[in-house]
Amino acid sequence: MLIENKYEELKSLYKFYELTCSKYSNNIFNGEDLNYSDAFKIMKERAGYLQLNGYKKGEVVGILALNSIEWLISYMALTSIGVIALPLDTNLDSETYQTMLDQVDAKGIFISSDFNITFDGVESLDISFDGSRTINYFYPVDLLETDVSTFLYTSGTTGKPKIVQLTHGNMYKASIGGNEFVQVKKGSLVLCMLPFYHIFGLHSTFLATFGVGCGYICQPSLTAPAILQSLRDYKINVFPAVPKLWEMMLDGIINKVKSASRLKYSIFMFNLKHGHILKFLGLGFIPKAIFKPVQKVFGEDIDFLITGGAPLKKEYYHYYYNMGFKIMEGYGLTETTSAICASDRNKYKPGQSGRPLPGNEMLIKNINDKGIGEVWFRGHNIFPGYYNNPEATAEVFDNEGWFNSGDLGYKDRYGEIHITGREKNLIVLDSGKNVYPEELEQFYSDSPLVDEVAVFGQIKNGAEIAYAVIVPKSPLTTYSDMKNEIRRLNKGLPTYKKISDFAISISALPKTTKRTNINSKIIQNLKSGLYNCGETEAGVLKELTSVESRKNEIIEILKDELKADKIYNTQQLSDFNIDSLGVMNLIVQLELKLEIKISEVEFTGLNNLEELVNYLKCCPISQGRTSFDELIHGNITTKSVSFFNPLFELLLIIFRFLSLLFWKVKVHKKEKFDFNNSIVALNHQSLLDILILLSSLSYKVRKDMFFTAKKELKFLKFIFPGISYIFVDRKSNTMPALKAGADILRQGKTLVIFPEGTRTKDGRLNEFKTGAVFLAKELKKNIIPMVINGAYKVFPTNTLFPKIFTKQRISLTILKHLKPENYKDSDKMNQALFNSIKKEIAV
Repeated sequence: MLIENKYEELKSLYKFYELTCSKYSNNIFNGEDLNYSDAFKIMKERAGYLQLNGYKKGEVVGILALNSIEWLISYMALTSIGVIALPLDTNLDSETYQTMLDQVDAKGIFISSDFNITFDGVESLDISFDGSRTINYFYPVDLLETDVSTFLYTSGTTGKPKIVQLTHGNMYKASIGGNEFVQVKKGSLVLCMLPFYHIFGLHSTFLATFGVGCGYICQPSLTAPAILQSLRDYKINVFPAVPKLWEMMLDGIINKVKSASRLKYSIFMFNLKHGHILKFLGLGFIPKAIFKPVQKVFGEDIDFLITGGAPLKKEYYHYYYNMGFKIMEGYGLTETTSAICASDRNKYKPGQSGRPLPGNEMLIKNINDKGIGEVWFRGHNIFPGYYNNPEATAEVFDNEGWFNSGDLGYKDRYGEIHITGREKNLIVLDSGKNVYPEELEQFYSDSPLVDEVAVFGQIKNGAEIAYAVIVPKSPLTTYSDMKNEIRRLNKGLPTYKKISDFAISISALPKTTKRTNINSKIIQNLKSGLYNCGETEAGVLKELTSVESRKNEIIEILKDELKADKIYNTQQLSDFNIDSLGVMNLIVQLELKLEIKISEVEFTGLNNLEELVNYLKCCPISQGRTSFDELIHGNITTKSVSFFNPLFELLLIIFRFLSLLFWKVKVHKKEKFDFNNSIVALNHQSLLDILILLSSLSYKVRKDMFFTAKKELKFLKFIFPGISYIFVDRKSNTMPALKAGADILRQGKTLVIFPEGTRTKDGRLNEFKTGAVFLAKELKKNIIPMVINGAYKVFPTNTLFPKIFTKQRISLTILKHLKPENYKDSDKMNQALFNSIKKEIAV
């Protein structure tokens, strides 16, 4: 049967909620401490509050809030008493919200504290659990499955948005029918990243999984570090997202591997591309081992990934499959209650969207000579029509109840649907050839120079051509550079499949909430001259400005702190030569001047200044304690633990003997070996440096020493388990390492730092980082400079083994201690440290 017997007579979402919350009463609803029974109770209290305040069946109430459990329960409360819910996009302006509310004659709006807006003629309702609840007042309302439950504005790529009406039957039947096919594991934990104001987030993430008692983790931030943190903190089973996110996450992983080493990158990419062949040959254990760290990043409890809203590029589908992930690709529209087709996640079928879900059927009409035609649907998921728009409704339905999706596609021999593009976007050339813009967008977006691309028809010299607007990946890409790239890509393509002309955009292209291009706005921007259509501009930088007061305040503070007259959208903090301490200082200044609390992890994970401004605007108000206070004076989180390892002590004795035998290691000014909770700073000549230092010290001194080392050397803790390390991620956020160093010093231990940050490549002293003097000044600790001479010639960079039979000698010299109170600022102390060490290095 299409719908289970026990659900046949539901007739409304309220009955769906009641039955599900009773069946899964003890299941966790919010991923932490709120179970289904409690959620149903709160829902009825909120619904009772609405009834007590005169809200009735058929009236409209908006929801304006970021993803939260409060959002979900407010939606349930509204629909349980027949009030029509109107989810609102959180990225619009107040005037647009007012217009949208007025169009449906909304009586009220649930709104969160993130939006300090009031509306004319519309009552504001507190969405938090602190308000808008009444005990023992709720009473059931007679509801039918044909009653409207939800209004959703379409986010079409062309034309004026319409209001889609979705009924109670649409919502709960789509949920039950979808689960009959998808078979989500009961009680799964779902990561809710997709916005609930969009049908993909509301239904595919929430209602489609609600029927099997799933728990929901509402993702507060969409930055990569924040998403990865949630994957670490929770045992996520189901992870829905749009293709752009899947592509960005995998690109980030690939770039990280590439930066590690050429060998690792080659091995990783070979397995990414050919892992399926290795599996076929019975060698699946190889890619399994290679991709185990990636699996850990996503979480080993992931059952499958969901992608929808736009097609996932075939190569990315292929890559995720080879990494061991199951992917379900869905296809749907707001009018089809989210996904109406879905692929079988247990089968490898990239590029197709599967078959209609139970309770629905599909038809391909007006098929052309290539087998491509219009895609029509009929069934439980199909909406009854557009609100107050009978003309638009009549345009998309035929007299047999079939709905025209507006998409073009074809069925393969297995009956699976392949979507090729939007009917309205189709470009018909003078030659009669049909050009599908989505196909060209996918092809040209594979270029290393292209970040975004939109393709559409434009009339030029009386004929329609395929025109593109392109956003380059680099702000330094010129029109001429892109023109040469387009020529390269066009080689070998049929004439009718080539981009004939293009423009460059200086900012991201207008997008719908599904992350698809809004062609009408792009074409309007093109006509308004907002895009670079020739070779007159050297690059595509856009100055950051804003008419919004808070954003403008942030921009002015950034210009002041970065010492720049102008700042640009695609610039990064690294463009201003800011090191990790500079980032720390910038965070502190921004916190003080904007009175906000900044997450260092999220801050350092931002890609450019435009993202930074938007992030700072949304930061919470501070509680009077800055990130600097937390770093220097916060709770100690890195404990100083050392232990006696007899094997390591034996190794040091052997090394001491061999170093005396082959290199005649000598320690100068040994009487200054009085570390006493100080910072030891020495030059870095070779891989022998740490062993030379340790073998020159007694265990009594050695046991209280902690070494900083780059994260890539983590393997050393297994080779030398007697050394205490603090590992630094030099390419990312170094704040945790500074915090760990401060913790160690505050516990009375000694910290050993190589101020150069890496080994010398030519024997000369590299520029010093400022971490050592920063800690010395802030914690009032002495710095003990030490100099190693001769180690570079014994064990040069890029050699596997040190020279054994050589006349070269190695020495270790302890210099005069530097006291922080003797220096006006960190820069002067750092220069004094550099000069003292450089003076003693043998030429």
